[in-house]
Amino acid sequence: MRKALVNNLIFCSIFFLGWSCKQAEPAELIRFQKLTFGPVVNNETQVRGEALLYNPNSFGVSIKEIQLQIEIESTKVASLREVKVVKAGAKKEFVVPFQGILVMADIQRIVEKDGLAYLLGKKVPLQFTGEIKTSIAGWSSRYPVNVKEEVSLSKLLSR
Repeated sequence: MRKALVNNLIFCSIFFLGWSCKQAEPAELIRFQKLTFGPVVNNETQVRGEALLYNPNSFGVSIKEIQLQIEIESTKVASLREVKVVKAGAKKEFVVPFQGILVMADIQRIVEKDGLAYLLGKKVPLQFTGEIKTSIAGWSSRYPVNVKEEVSLSKLLSR
């Protein structure tokens, strides 16, 4: 009887120790929202937006850093790096704001190829790549981002 109790205690201890060391799942990027573009000054415009993410874990996480590159037709047009701690509750959606500079000369070169199509309503494919750095109880992890969004050219050039 005593040996069975000791064996059960050892099994439960190992089980709970293994469960507590479970690898956290990465925060899921749902979409980019509220993309806004500032006025064009010196052939550059400021881009701002929010990344809507979901924490699938049963415990809270902290987002430490977001690094993104924006590409149009495989041409890098912007780099964004947001170092800001955002706390995310367990199994909840949360928002991380970001901002950066978009070089209009690169966009103009791309538009020159298919200018009429873009002016007639074709949307510009923006490819967001990079990584998100998270922290859980002091342990940091990096997760890749690879999302495609389409924005109308009039939204980019109307400023």
